[in-house]
Amino acid sequence: MRERSVHLALRATPAEATLIRHMADAALLTTSSYLRTIALQGDQRLPRLQSLQAELRRLGGLQKHLASKRSWQYEERQQFERITEQIVATLRAIAHAGQSHHA
Repeated sequence: MRERSVHLALRATPAEATLIRHMADAALLTTSSYLRTIALQGDQRLPRLQSLQAELRRLGGLQKHLASKRSWQYEERQQFERITEQIVATLRAIAHAGQSHHA
């Protein structure tokens, strides 16, 4: 890795700074890496990572709904297990996308 010794600064509103940090998190990058990537070559993975993050939020909401029930029917238990499997698959996809960036 090249040694990065030059410090750059930019001005942003608090809302812009929050958005930049959020986008970097969604891309599984530090803020510096994210801004470098976007400025120098663009990040083709970002839309995919954002959709995976949205899918995790959706699946988590479904799990929370099912977990809040006091008693489960057999079908609900199966649905909970399917959602858990989908969450694991989504997390693997995110990990894979992050690894392909560092390769």
